[in-house]
Amino acid sequence: MAWIMAAVRILALPANLIGGKMADHFNKKMNIVYLDVISVVCYFICAATPSSMKSLVLMFAASTCQNMENPSYNALMADIASTKDRERAFSLQYLAGNLGFVLSPTIAGFLFRDYLWLAFLISGLAVGCSTLLIFFLIKDIALVEETGSEAEYQTERKGESLRRVLAERPYLTNRMPASHRGRINGLADVLRTGIAGGYQLLIGFIYRAGASAGAWRTVMVTGMFIVLLCVILSVKDRKVYRNLYEIRTRLC
Repeated sequence: MAWIMAAVRILALPANLIGGKMADHFNKKMNIVYLDVISVVCYFICAATPSSMKSLVLMFAASTCQNMENPSYNALMADIASTKDRERAFSLQYLAGNLGFVLSPTIAGFLFRDYLWLAFLISGLAVGCSTLLIFFLIKDIALVEETGSEAEYQTERKGESLRRVLAERPYLTNRMPASHRGRINGLADVLRTGIAGGYQLLIGFIYRAGASAGAWRTVMVTGMFIVLLCVILSVKDRKVYRNLYEIRTRLC
């Protein structure tokens, strides 16, 4: 079963890249709606039928659709939120996501043994409700018109390759070109999932070899390295985009 789940995660990685390309070329809102509808149908079928290999296939299809919609979701958030409000908007998104990561496995754990069908039904209803809210409440999906120094870094650069954009602006926060937000978010999801999965496998191998102390040391060293890397990148970013930090200081 573990190998099946690992294969599902690996096969789902290309879905992020495909979803990113879809986000940059099609209507982001409708991408989310169409992919969510497929996920809801898969969950409802799983709830209505006995568990079998068909259920695994349907779960994989639903998971793939969810991965494909992530770039559209993040890009749409950036499109409709102004630069000054974007940090709060994404903070709220991360808060809701983290609550979901905590509550979903907890509820599923209680339902898994005797009420697995109910877990699928709740998943379908939750995704369906969020889809209806997005479809009916989000009316205007046009890009927010930005002004000031930060706006020049977010202008659309249609026709330019993703590699060129990333080479020129390696530290992308509010300086992500509107025309490449989907692909950049898709690539970020792939890298984040790949690095996290590889790291977890490494820690698992070390722990399984009987070196629990070594596993904890690896965790500590990795944390220290990440903190140091963030400090170095932050300092370098301030040097490259000094005018943006001066504007934020004045606003504060």
